[in-house]
Amino acid sequence: MRLVPGNLYSVLHRLLQSGLIAESDRRPVAGQEDVRRRYYTLTGTGSKVLRAEGRRLKSLVELAEDRRLLGPEEAI
Repeated sequence: MRLVPGNLYSVLHRLLQSGLIAESDRRPVAGQEDVRRRYYTLTGTGSKVLRAEGRRLKSLVELAEDRRLLGPEEAI
């Protein structure tokens, strides 16, 4: 997948609309704010969905390993 600005902003909009992320007021470096830049944080729901997706992907990798579709060194 090629990440271009149109894709990025579409995905951010969908994540915001679904309540998985929220815009954050926190800035990484005080005094270097750029009014155009936006920062986001995971919501509680977003964290739960992320953990569930991680478990789902892990189980797929384990299944592929069990079926010898890929070796342990390739699972990284």
